[in-house]
Amino acid sequence: MTHEKSLAIIPRNVDEVKTLANILVRSALLPDALRGKEADVVVSILAGAELGLPPMAALRGVHVVKGRSVLAADTMVGLVLASGLAEYFSCVEDSEMSVTYSTKRKGSPHEQVCSWTMEDAHRAGLGGDNWKKYPRAMLKARCKAMLARDVYPDVLAGCYDHDEAEAFSREPDA
Repeated sequence: MTHEKSLAIIPRNVDEVKTLANILVRSALLPDALRGKEADVVVSILAGAELGLPPMAALRGVHVVKGRSVLAADTMVGLVLASGLAEYFSCVEDSEMSVTYSTKRKGSPHEQVCSWTMEDAHRAGLGGDNWKKYPRAMLKARCKAMLARDVYPDVLAGCYDHDEAEAFSREPDA
């Protein structure tokens, strides 16, 4: 088995994106949130293309949430690592109550560290089903996204993750 990167089918213009989206919206391989929503598939593919993602990677990692395109935290880290700007991006502490990641940008004199705790999540008003079922995974996602955006804003172009986009539309606490 070779470790060469496989070739992706890349649409060259908007008409080709629309043709591809028309085929994909009928596929059982798309997430339920995208099935039958050609416009959302087009937006995901275009948003991913701006970040250098081929169409299928964009559909896995770029989501439309309340009218905004957002990135999965793992996609953010993948883009950072693929950019060649990171010496490393690593989890350094991981428990049910707290997660810490560190990264070092090439040319920077020191590493950057970010931690997220369940206390941070509660303070931010997070706590839906996924937070109850998978607290560690949710902490990791929030921590990775925050650190990636803080240290590599040029790579992520102001993208946010799903939880953060959900919070944008919430009414502030009184």
